[in-house]
Amino acid sequence: MEDLLHQAGLRRGQSYGVGLFATKDLPDGFCLRVPVARCFSAASAAATFLGGQLQQAGFDDEEVCTYVLAHARRNQTG
Repeated sequence: MEDLLHQAGLRRGQSYGVGLFATKDLPDGFCLRVPVARCFSAASAAATFLGGQLQQAGFDDEEVCTYVLAHARRNQTG
């Protein structure tokens, strides 16, 4: 499975759960079906500690998603 992911230009990662991250442009016609329960959403962002704090402070769903993603990215890149 990992070899197939690598060939497709994907790698597994972990930040706020497990995810797939593109390492290069994906091939033309590439399609990946993901169950809704595995997709990042306003609800999953709000379920994190940071997201919950932001939501309580009055940030809207879009802002919570943006800041949670930015925080996850910052933690991955150092």
